[in-house]
Amino acid sequence: MDEEEIDEFIAVADLFVAALQQNSVGEEGDDHEDEGDHHGEEGDDHEDEGDHHGEEGDDHEDEWSSGPNSVRLVLKSITDGIVEVDIEVAESEPISGWSMLVNYDPDILQFKGFTPKFVKGAFIPLSMESAEGVEVGGAVLGMKVAKTEGDGILGTIKLAIVGTLPCEISLANPSFRGVDSDIILEQEPLEIAP
Repeated sequence: MDEEEIDEFIAVADLFVAALQQNSVGEEGDDHEDEGDHHGEEGDDHEDEGDHHGEEGDDHEDEWSSGPNSVRLVLKSITDGIVEVDIEVAESEPISGWSMLVNYDPDILQFKGFTPKFVKGAFIPLSMESAEGVEVGGAVLGMKVAKTEGDGILGTIKLAIVGTLPCEISLANPSFRGVDSDIILEQEPLEIAP
């Protein structure tokens, strides 16, 4: 690895470390037996779908926003014991990476994969399971990379149903690479029901 590649790798690692530290600060005193020990499988092959909103099969609202950098969860499907949930963004400032914690009950749902969609370029997806759920995100490596902005789907999470529904899924500790302003978590937890 040359010096530039090392700097790029460190930038991605810093993004995840910052999100994990933010998570740890918010939960002092909790037990974290499994934190960071398991890495989820990467999802399907990355498709550079950019910031297309309202793609075919998209049956949820086309227009929504709680302000700049709004994020929400949208149930995409429940098929053959697999729950697919989109992480949507509205009015995103230009970003080249992001991360956030997807919280769920691991006795009911089990992480199966993550497919990034919003950030264009050579996006490196990362996922790390924890006692609360899974941290997902990633970044485009490089010093002068194109950034993506606007509305779209940050990524899709696949979860296997291993217990009895209903179950709630929520987001926490959002971080956008290159954005200093607040990120708005738009909703209450998303209920997954049979």
